[in-house]
Amino acid sequence: MYNKKSNILAGFSLFLLLALVITGCTGSSVAAAQATTVAPAPTTPATAMPAPAMPTSTTAAMSTAMPVTASSAMPTTAGMAATASSSATQTEVAMLPTATTFTLLVGTNSTLGDYLTDDDGQSLYVFANDTSTTSNCNGACATLWPPLIGSGVAASGVTGSMIGVVTRQDGNDQVTYNGHPLYYFKKDVNQGDVNGQGVGGKWWLIAPNGVPITKMLNAMPATPAAPASMMTATP
Repeated sequence: MYNKKSNILAGFSLFLLLALVITGCTGSSVAAAQATTVAPAPTTPATAMPAPAMPTSTTAAMSTAMPVTASSAMPTTAGMAATASSSATQTEVAMLPTATTFTLLVGTNSTLGDYLTDDDGQSLYVFANDTSTTSNCNGACATLWPPLIGSGVAASGVTGSMIGVVTRQDGNDQVTYNGHPLYYFKKDVNQGDVNGQGVGGKWWLIAPNGVPITKMLNAMPATPAAPASMMTATP
């Protein structure tokens, strides 16, 4: 009887032991499975999309259309002054006669008598402010009273020994007669015009004998026919 109970107890104890072993193994397996489960990787946020590159043709067009800076587009003050000075010099030089050899002729006016002209019959004048070695009509004065530039030879009635030259401020040779530098008057247009006679009381025709003709024409006004700055010497 005792042995039977002992066997039952022993069997029950073995059953409990097996149950404990099984329970322990199962728990270990579950823990191991949980330990070995890989945690999901954090979701990587989507990166910002790069901005699309501007087409090369558009960039080139923008570069070409870009205006230059004001500093490069605007001329310098020095450059503007130099350009204005150059233009003024070219204009003045262009208005002066080209150096050549002139034949001095004798023209006649019913009131003034005989006087000198060039080959084309254009009247020639002398300036009272000049000397035998210096022309004192330069700049604006020489624009209204263009000098006779070059050399001269005598026609009939003109004394060849009285013909000479004087060097002007600009380096050109101006024809002289009896020591008087010779000039045209810009307002004389046709042969025989003597509109410069007596202007300012300083401009005169010159006779073949080398003496300035200081007689006034009846129709000539007593007041100057041009601004004083153009009738008198300029520095």
